[in-house]
This record gives sequence, structure tokens and C-alpha cells, in this order.
Amino acid sequence: MHRKLTSERGCIASYVGPRAFAPQTRAALGGLGYQVIPAFAMGRFDDPSWRTDLRLVDERQYSKIPSEAEDPETPVILMTGLRPLAIKDGRIVGRVGRPVELQDLYPLIQRAMEMTPRAVPRVATQLAARCIRRDQRSVGHVVSLSAGGCLFRSRQSITEGTRMNLQFALPSEGIVSTRAECIHQGRAGVGLRFSGAPTEVRQHIAHFVARRLATA
Repeated sequence: MHRKLTSERGCIASYVGPRAFAPQTRAALGGLGYQVIPAFAMGRFDDPSWRTDLRLVDERQYSKIPSEAEDPETPVILMTGLRPLAIKDGRIVGRVGRPVELQDLYPLIQRAMEMTPRAVPRVATQLAARCIRRDQRSVGHVVSLSAGGCLFRSRQSITEGTRMNLQFALPSEGIVSTRAECIHQGRAGVGLRFSGAPTEVRQHIAHFVARRLATA
């Protein structure tokens, strides 16, 4: 059974080159609290005594990591090319194509390392927004944002189960619009889950989140 942490801070041994990451992905992992250490820079490329929490491995470098017999517990995420190599290893918890985007890598890291994994990363924001429900409009701010939903703060009351159109201004992308549903209420605001958001909108949000984390 793979070890799992109880927080988002952990050590990831990287056996991949910088070009294997999409722009902002590597820096965004640091913004999320993960310590990504290039294994070759440590001089311990194949040292099973180096106890890391996860190995992020380019499939072309797979032969350089400790064998499954030497280190049976540390989970591995493989970065693959267009034609993935046939590698069998019980430690492999996921495969993702190069260059890897944060939204593709993040859920694999979460499942491998966290006790309560998240599906998508989120960031604190202060984005002007409005939600439209039939003939009602609520003006407020998106104070936390991910590709899957947001935390919306407004003076108007929004009850759980309410469906709406949500619009907010995304820096460098302009106004984005998506359907959303209120899934919980709290003192900090109401939790909205995006439903039926166009792929383009989700990509814009994901790129915004990655950029914000990369500069955190």
C-alpha cells in the first residue's frame, strides 16, 4: 500500500526534463506547497534509501529509478509520449502525456499523496461576478476559483440547489459565462459547482489557476 500524507506539502522526486511540463505547471506545483526536487541534481538518481513521497518519472528514464524490489512503496507517475512504453510496475498510480498540464497532473498527485484528495486545484481570488436566476440578479465576487467551481460572496441570499448563469471577469481572458449550481452555504459565501461549462471556459479557468499558483 502506498504511503499517503495528511497535508498538501510533500517531496516529489522529478525524473523529467523541464520541457516535459507545460508552461507554469512546474512552478504551480511549488505554489501548491509541493517540493519538487530534480533527482539527478541530488546525485541520488537510483538510491533506494532516498525516501521521497512520490516519483515523477519520464518513461524514458524509468530504468534509472530504484526497482520495485528495492523500493516497493513509493508511488510513481509516468510521463509518456504519443506511444507509451509497455511498463509494468505495481507502484504506477497514473500516466500522463508530455507536456503535462497542471489540471491533468494534479489529481494523480492528490490521489497518490493525500488522504482527502481534490480533483482540481483552486486559488483565492477577488473577481467581480454576477449570477442570473430567471428575473433575479446577484452581484458579488468570486473569492475562490477552480475549474470545477467557485466560492461566490454576495449580499443576496442564494439557497442550496439553486441553478443559475454565472458570469465573471477573468484577467487576460475577459468575461466568462457558465451554468452553475449552489451546493452549499457558509459564512464565507456559497459554493457553486459548474455544470455544462464549455471546454474552452474550463481551459481558460485552469490556465488562470496555474498562472496564479506559479506566481504565488
